[in-house]
Amino acid sequence: DLYSFCTLLFGEGHTMSASTLCIHGGGSHKTDVAYPITVSATYKNSPSKIYWRMKGSHDVRESVEEIISKLDSAVGSVMFSSGQAAAFALLSVLRPVRISVGVGYHGTKQIIDLLNIEVVDQRFLRAGDVCWLETPNNPFCEITDIAAVKKSLSKGVVICTDATFAPAPIQQPIVQGSDYVVHSSTKFLNGHSDSVGGIVSCSNNDVLSKLYNFRLISGSTPGSLDCWLLHRSLKTLKIRLEEQSRTASRLAAWLCSKDFVKKVWHPSLKDHPGHQTAVRTMTTFGGVLSFEVAVPEWAELLPNKLKMITAATSLGSVETLVEWRHRWDPSISKSLLRLSVGLESFEDLCADLLQAVAVLKNSNNAKL
Repeated sequence: DLYSFCTLLFGEGHTMSASTLCIHGGGSHKTDVAYPITVSATYKNSPSKIYWRMKGSHDVRESVEEIISKLDSAVGSVMFSSGQAAAFALLSVLRPVRISVGVGYHGTKQIIDLLNIEVVDQRFLRAGDVCWLETPNNPFCEITDIAAVKKSLSKGVVICTDATFAPAPIQQPIVQGSDYVVHSSTKFLNGHSDSVGGIVSCSNNDVLSKLYNFRLISGSTPGSLDCWLLHRSLKTLKIRLEEQSRTASRLAAWLCSKDFVKKVWHPSLKDHPGHQTAVRTMTTFGGVLSFEVAVPEWAELLPNKLKMITAATSLGSVETLVEWRHRWDPSISKSLLRLSVGLESFEDLCADLLQAVAVLKNSNNAKL
């Protein structure tokens, strides 16, 4: 056990940092420094254990689950084939009659509709109901004070937090009072645009066991290569998040000073409604920001005028991505763009945005 090993080396009470957990938190392979890629979907039985692709032992997947569980301060984590599959599994296992859900990912709301769960205000939730939080939320990066929400809820209400926009080590929702944490590991956790997955971290073993069983029955087990790619990516998670957050904070401040921008949403901004909560509950402000352009028609056009920043529907990767959010969520303003900041330099990102705006200003759509 790695914790016992660290205690032996460093003494009783030593706590590993998040960066160390990301590299060593899932244990080590018997012989390989990097876990080997295992693509087999069929396994030979042994006298002591039956290996099955849907349920049996899978070293890399189990290592990923152990790392995320420790980062989230959970009793355990379960990996699924996508973030949507993870959210569907959790709500299917909890089976609430009522749920409260604010602004956030439209896919979660589709699951709620599919499961025919009644949506109500938080004030009307009772024991067994679910309060679904998303912090920071999509796309406005609004921050929820989980501890304050927990205090306001009736006893027995279950809190589920989607932490996709700011995974651990940026924040730890379970420590703040959430019962479960949901991640789309496709996003920041993987961060390389090459693996799809989802994870649920639990604060109790009963639901953890049910989620393992649900994964088996529903056939939502992640592929071995997706697990391996995520395992590789987690080693650099902390430094990626820190750099992306730094650049996003600089970009948010820079955009506030530009005439082609009407409004900017990022927790680093002091006028952002969640700024003080973010300072108190997060280690950095996250790598996603949104902004409204002064000319609404530009929001749909600008992404395709960019030369380096990619117009794509995702977030959290090393490549900076931009999305006209209204395309997928009609409730969002037509003038809003969501920017997921990658690892390119701040100066290069600014230059790309400025050249795209110059093209639009010189076109027939110019109104500034």
